Amino acid sequence: KQEKWTAAIKMYRMALDQIPNNVQAIKFKIMRNIGHAFFKMHQFTDAIDSYENLLMQEGQYLDFVTGFNLILCYYGRGDKDRMKSGFLKLLNIDQVGLEDFDDEEELDAGGLPGASEKENRAALDGDDALREDVKRRQREAARFIVSAANLIAPEIDTSPVAGYDWVVDSLNHHGFPRIASELEIAKASYFLRRKEFDQAITVLRKFEKKEPSLMACAATNLSFLYFLEAEHANAEKYAEIAVKADRYNAR
Repeated sequence: KQEKWTAAIKMYRMALDQIPNNVQAIKFKIMRNIGHAFFKMHQFTDAIDSYENLLMQEGQYLDFVTGFNLILCYYGRGDKDRMKSGFLKLLNIDQVGLEDFDDEEELDAGGLPGASEKENRAALDGDDALREDVKRRQREAARFIVSAANLIAPEIDTSPVAGYDWVVDSLNHHGFPRIASELEIAKASYFLRRKEFDQAITVLRKFEKKEPSLMACAATNLSFLYFLEAEHANAEKYAEIAVKADRYNAR
């Protein structure tokens, strides 16, 4: 709290020396805090050393803050390969299901993904507090994943487009199709910034049969692009789609 990072590291290391080897959980939590302190000091090499010790334990002590900080450290050093490996580690963190879910559908299928039997039973009993906690953790995890994906995608491959493609493929492979769709939107935005309108249109038209929120976003951009190109019929068509998907859309 006082931001005396050097003093904190010294105290954490003194504490490590006092903890017996059979109390691994506490030791690794302290090592994680040492990594956070080095990260705050922008000493990325030392932070990486602390964080990677957690990875040696099959990721059981890795959380989303730590995983995201590790990616930032790799990014700060410009290490493309380790940015990729760090992102995959982030996707493999064992937590409550990270995708948006329909409560009834998920429970009928055997429970919430990644949740314990107790959590599923409480959810079935209508435990609103648990449901809210699950959703909160989902939102937090998704925020870290989206932020990491947007950060590394333009940097990890021979071109930003190739980087976005790698990230999208990784997200789909690890069971995050909604977040993958958000990255497709980000890729379309990249094309828009470069005024490569045909490429942007190709990406955005894939969203015509996606869920309403994504379809509305894509349709709004498509309408704008067609309007710029004086294709007013298509501009009106996609404006109607956007409004139908989200009636509060600023047509």
